[in-house]
Amino acid sequence: MDRPEHLMIAMPSRDAVRSSVLSHLVLCMLHAAFYWKRRTSGDAPITYFFQARSHIVEARTLAVEHARANEVDWILWLDDDMAPPPELLERLHATGKSFVGALAFKRDPPHEPCVHRIVENRAEFFDPDPSEPIVEADATGFACLLMHRTVWDAVWDRTDGRPFAYRTGMGEDVYFCAQARAAGVQLFIVPDLVVGHVTDVVIGREHRLHALATHR
Repeated sequence: MDRPEHLMIAMPSRDAVRSSVLSHLVLCMLHAAFYWKRRTSGDAPITYFFQARSHIVEARTLAVEHARANEVDWILWLDDDMAPPPELLERLHATGKSFVGALAFKRDPPHEPCVHRIVENRAEFFDPDPSEPIVEADATGFACLLMHRTVWDAVWDRTDGRPFAYRTGMGEDVYFCAQARAAGVQLFIVPDLVVGHVTDVVIGREHRLHALATHR
């Protein structure tokens, strides 16, 4: 009999979670746990991995190392400045894709989407069509992303155990996505699943639309 799939929720943290974010994160993690357990009558294991006060490359690498050492099958990545909806995991997992994310927007105007094409080794953002149920992308941030172990194993092997790094025009998360793409792994985005990016307000699609209308 196959063992139940093991989920890990990973969130690097700067130890400074806003109160406006905390309730969203807690509800998202609770809903994720209920969904994951319900799928297997309560038998599926769940691990929570919080790495505080570490460089982001180190924190993300430690999370993947932990997943590889503990037979984790899926990682749900969250960031501590996001306001995810409770059904985030359920919606992402229901796509049936091994590498899939929600849509987030940058905090600063014009609030570009955190979704990219890789062009000449540089990440260029694009606005996914919200009427499409799912779209292909080359890279995204790790603020609201679900991946199967086959994804991080492919990147781990390709990078000799250094799956995250900074490169010109790429943050550590975009670098990971570029390596996954080079390994033949396709990333998908669910355009109507928007995760708020928290500053003094929660940045969502309406802020991007306003910026497009006013920043010409």
